[in-house]
Amino acid sequence: METRQTAYQQQIQTLTKLVIKSLNATDTYINNITNTVTAAQDVIKEDVKEVNELADSQNSLLATQFAGMFTVLVILVSGYHLSQHIRHMHSPVVQRKIMAVLWMTPIYSVTSWLSLVVPLSEPYLAVIREFYESYCVYTFLSFLIAVLGRGDRWAVVDLLEQRADQLSNPDKFMCG
Repeated sequence: METRQTAYQQQIQTLTKLVIKSLNATDTYINNITNTVTAAQDVIKEDVKEVNELADSQNSLLATQFAGMFTVLVILVSGYHLSQHIRHMHSPVVQRKIMAVLWMTPIYSVTSWLSLVVPLSEPYLAVIREFYESYCVYTFLSFLIAVLGRGDRWAVVDLLEQRADQLSNPDKFMCG
């Protein structure tokens, strides 16, 4: 019996050693797989980052091209309207004001496009846009005075006073 017990214990020890070796080999194999998966994930993350950067650069290039195309279109249309006012200058006082307002779209589009192309110049170009916008508001009010009051500011004020009872308060507007 003792020889059998000793044989069983030896077999158990042998089996234990085999199981430990097998577990160690499995652990090493799992570590290798984990390292391989981690390396593959890092490579995939880098590739995704490169693809996103490429897509962003292509999108900004596409936006710049569209903006440039519409800028040229705005310049052509505004140029046509300006040239028509110059050719048919029947009322110079009024038409000069209209032409000053018509210049707003090319100035806005060119400065906006340049802001896309040269982002560092955007603050300076914004100043130009804002100044010209202010000038356009002034010119538009001058245009209204020229058209409604025939150049007399007080005639426009009198006209608005006469019609003041017909005007509704702005807070009564229903939006939406």
